[in-house]
Amino acid sequence: MAKRSKVRATPTSRPRPAPPTARRRLGPLALLLAAAALTIIGAAQLHSVWSKLPGPSLKRLDWDAFWDAQDEIAGRAQEGSILVIISRHFTRALHEPDRLPVLIDDARAGAARLPHTHLGRLQLAALTMLGLERDGTPAAQWWPRLRVYLEGLDNASFPHFMPDLIEAEASILTQLGLRPGPARRAALGQVGSAHGPLLQYFVRQMHAVAAERRRAGDEASADRCQRIVCRLLREWVLAPGPAGLRLLAAELLADTLDEAADPSAASTAVTIARKCRAWRSAYRGSAAAIASPPPALRIVGDPTCAWSVTPSLLSWLALAAWTASAAAAVGLLALLTGVFWIKTGTSPRRGSRQLVAAVLAAVMIVLVGWQATVWAPDLVAADFQRIESDQLGLPRMPFIAALVGWLLAGLAALLGGRNAQPKQPVGRSAAITWLVLSVLLLPLVFAADIFRREYDAGLAYPLNEQLSQIADPNADGLLDELRAWHP
Repeated sequence: MAKRSKVRATPTSRPRPAPPTARRRLGPLALLLAAAALTIIGAAQLHSVWSKLPGPSLKRLDWDAFWDAQDEIAGRAQEGSILVIISRHFTRALHEPDRLPVLIDDARAGAARLPHTHLGRLQLAALTMLGLERDGTPAAQWWPRLRVYLEGLDNASFPHFMPDLIEAEASILTQLGLRPGPARRAALGQVGSAHGPLLQYFVRQMHAVAAERRRAGDEASADRCQRIVCRLLREWVLAPGPAGLRLLAAELLADTLDEAADPSAASTAVTIARKCRAWRSAYRGSAAAIASPPPALRIVGDPTCAWSVTPSLLSWLALAAWTASAAAAVGLLALLTGVFWIKTGTSPRRGSRQLVAAVLAAVMIVLVGWQATVWAPDLVAADFQRIESDQLGLPRMPFIAALVGWLLAGLAALLGGRNAQPKQPVGRSAAITWLVLSVLLLPLVFAADIFRREYDAGLAYPLNEQLSQIADPNADGLLDELRAWHP
């Protein structure tokens, strides 16, 4: 009987995967290209939002063209410009006494071109008093030199035309490329504090002159000096203008009324003085509670605009910058490891577990960034300072975002699935995370731009509305009291 031959069964081996075709490789390549394109678009939009902020916008401004265009200002705005120039002459004379004669001559020429205000005469009086003081002339001998400027001003008005000048300069700045809000604030920053030193000096010295006239028995001249000071300060508290100037006028008016010699006006004077000081204190308290904005949002130190928008704008800008930095870092990881993924031609749709892990990693990266803006506002503010400064070093948040992006993208690759070639799942997971981050970046930038527009609108508020946002001067009836009071 023939033996049955045993046929040894060969063990079945797992078939090797077919080499990927060029068509299968297009999927990973298309994913990488889409993520790169969206990241570039989001970063470009973020840069556009940043460049529209007041600080960067002012850096690009052609200031030579601005000064040339100022020569074309006409009407009351031109008078406001002349008044600012004369006040700046006074401030310069304080620091450069030798130039006082030249500055006085130029101020006289400017004052002759002021048909709608008598303020120029008061400025010339201040310059004259400064010259007399520098020469050592006693205050008792000043009146003959001052009479020519002060006589006939008992019922005069002294408008400074600041709103007209600010509007004219804002129009020039808008034509040079600034948006209306930053343009208005920049114009306010150019001229807002020009009259302060002259006003303080004029009021102080007029009190001294009035006291000397009373000692000499000239009550009429003393009353004239006091009346002119009160009318000037009353008008400047009531008139729209820079907040700092109105508050200074209110403080000086309160000091003046406290020294009022007319008993019949004592009750009204005390009430107005008290309300002036209360308003100034309320403004200082409210302004002190407002954090100073970073250089990118700052134009002038006076916080009379919608700073309530500032924290939201900074948070959205910081979150968008965080997401862009993380997307760039994860994108670099995806590109470095993507070659191994592209070689296999594995579709990104395969492996739902890895897909979910990669998407969650992207969401977690954004959430970590949001928490960073909430819990570390000082770090965010410091980074904005670093961006605008050449001496503080590089901002730190982008590097932290990159590190968080790498860690979470790598963790998603490890948790999302196993593979014989570790670089393959890392590349696929990083690419998916990169794509999701680039998609999330676009609405974040859009939200930041919305708050940037609200901030610009707050900057464009009229002067009265800007002031009322910090402390309403008529909250206790101060303005009504001043309108009813005629010194």
